[in-house]
Amino acid sequence: MRLGIFSDIHGNNYVFEEFLKILPKYSLDKLVFCGDIFGYFYGQKQIIDELQKMPNLIWLLGNHEKQYMELCENYADNIDYLTKSYGESYRIFYEKYQNSVLKILLNLESKKEILLEDSKITITHGTLNNLLEGRLYPEDEADFETNSNVVIMGHTHFRMLKKHKSSFLINCGSLGQPRDKLPCCFAILTLPEKSVEFVDVFYDKSGLEREIKQNDPKNEKLFELLFRSK
Repeated sequence: MRLGIFSDIHGNNYVFEEFLKILPKYSLDKLVFCGDIFGYFYGQKQIIDELQKMPNLIWLLGNHEKQYMELCENYADNIDYLTKSYGESYRIFYEKYQNSVLKILLNLESKKEILLEDSKITITHGTLNNLLEGRLYPEDEADFETNSNVVIMGHTHFRMLKKHKSSFLINCGSLGQPRDKLPCCFAILTLPEKSVEFVDVFYDKSGLEREIKQNDPKNEKLFELLFRSK
């Protein structure tokens, strides 16, 4: 069995379109999305629409989805912080769609446990001791206990594969905004072998660069994040 694992798209519909184009050639049995559609870039609606079409998708809540739900609950108290931290994408999406995706987001779980090929697999966005905000980087030692054979995480935007006692810990990196100076990517987990392959996804950044110039021309952080990856 082969699982395709992706995370942290952050509104980058340009790379997501390339991801969708290459997926069929990998003959995946299931897809796992570890969360974070919102924040930074501007293609959230297109991404949500495509995620809803995906068969055999396990879709987890990310911290940015939680932040968008909080924005819907109290726009005035949250919008200034979100735009200052992540650019105008939250404001643009809210002004156009407002609460229209809340039903989808409210149904997402922050942790999922499944059994495949005799392997217990736990999936979350953060870490097992902080499901939405926890970060485990490749150089870190895990500070949580688990009886799962495999733990799948996102949030850091860093690829990771490491052993923790009797468990394999996997971070698929970021499909939309890597921060480890490597290309955008997803991971393929093959069971029962528990082998992992990272697949690079390349795309033309010029369209997204134009959108940043249009919507966030003074936000140097967004340009830096866009060009940090290969």
